Amino acid sequence: MIMNRIRVYGFEECPYCKELMEMYDKHNIEYNYIDVDLDENAEETEKIMEIGQTDSVPIILVNNTL
Repeated sequence: MIMNRIRVYGFEECPYCKELMEMYDKHNIEYNYIDVDLDENAEETEKIMEIGQTDSVPIILVNNTL
């Protein structure tokens, strides 16, 4: 079986981000979490938000697709 590569863009205080990650954890779905508030993620976050035409989170990429 091929596993999807999932990236979740969010921030710690976001209730929707927390709910999403809790669901993924509950169902043993692997994902990478990118904190949009960290300076080290600023460039990547900016690109993703521009591509997705949004400034709200969570943003979910599956196999590099919004």
